[in-house]
Amino acid sequence: MEKETYIVTCQSGLENVLAEELKSLGMQVLETNFAMVSFFGTVYDLYKANICLRTALHILKPLKTFNVKDYDILYYQTRKINWHKLFDITKNIRIDVKGKSNTLNNSQYVIHRVKDSILDTFRKFFDSQRPSVDKENPDIGITVYLNENHATIYLDSSGISLFKRGYRNIQSEAPIKEDLAAGILLLSDWDRKKDVFDPMCGTGTFLIEAYMIANNIPPNIDRDFSFTNWFDFDEEIFNKVKEDVKNSIKLTNTNFFGCELDKQTYDKANQVIKKLGFQKNIKIDNVDFRKKDKNYNDIFIITNPPYGERLAKNEDLTQFYKEIGDFLKQKCKNSNASIFTANLEAGKFVGLRTKAKIQLHNGPLEARLLKYELY
Repeated sequence: MEKETYIVTCQSGLENVLAEELKSLGMQVLETNFAMVSFFGTVYDLYKANICLRTALHILKPLKTFNVKDYDILYYQTRKINWHKLFDITKNIRIDVKGKSNTLNNSQYVIHRVKDSILDTFRKFFDSQRPSVDKENPDIGITVYLNENHATIYLDSSGISLFKRGYRNIQSEAPIKEDLAAGILLLSDWDRKKDVFDPMCGTGTFLIEAYMIANNIPPNIDRDFSFTNWFDFDEEIFNKVKEDVKNSIKLTNTNFFGCELDKQTYDKANQVIKKLGFQKNIKIDNVDFRKKDKNYNDIFIITNPPYGERLAKNEDLTQFYKEIGDFLKQKCKNSNASIFTANLEAGKFVGLRTKAKIQLHNGPLEARLLKYELY
């Protein structure tokens, strides 16, 4: 099979984790840059990466790179791409713009000119017929990346962002996205064998992602991808990839525990876990972890505590973080713990010496992954 260069995007701070994921899948990593990693691979590799990568957002196929100083050049260079040979006229498209340019500084007009270029190509070959634009549920994703006077046009092989695994259509307040949860787990000191406990598990994202990591379950095995709408989509290779990755699943005896005080959130978590068929190994109690009469020794603790807005109105945030630290000291002997928080000041009140602090983001919020060794 021929090989091509592909670009994988991710959240900032997860680039090295993503690069290691690609290497573990047998991919040839070319370069790691801000919020993206490139690799050299076959169509088999492209399909496998979409199905298996845990920290990726989109996997892009470069179509054309060119110098651009105005919107007309953008239009005419984009017209040189044989769009009618890439996908069918019946497919809906969506165009996104990334990066920045001082000369092409109106992203909506960039989208407009690229859209006109694509539609005019189809009109030329199909008697004035053209694809439709669908921003919500497109069949074909097209990304324009601007870097001052340079532009690259990509086909998005993934479609909707890869953090949308396909198993969750309900959310509670302040969710942590699946790609970030997986990245935090991969950045932690968890050996993928020890039992896992999340004392404030919300809808169970950490526990679900950890279960899939421990058992080598591909996170996106049950979702759809845009590359299936390309003319060169190879269903035989795609089915072979799915068969191969399913055969690589190795179920373990690792157990996963959580606590969630809010009843509605607790119910949502159990709905998702039951839908996935993970209820035998993931157990959640509808209780305040501070009231649990149980020790969690020699395991791995991971949690994303409230940043302030989810606490009861009469509860002090710094006191709450102090109680998290007390819980870890008193009931989690000989364990490793990772706390992910976007309240950097409150994190200081855990009262334990950190083994490491890793800067990340949760959406627009600057956050820290705080790692602890407990004795």
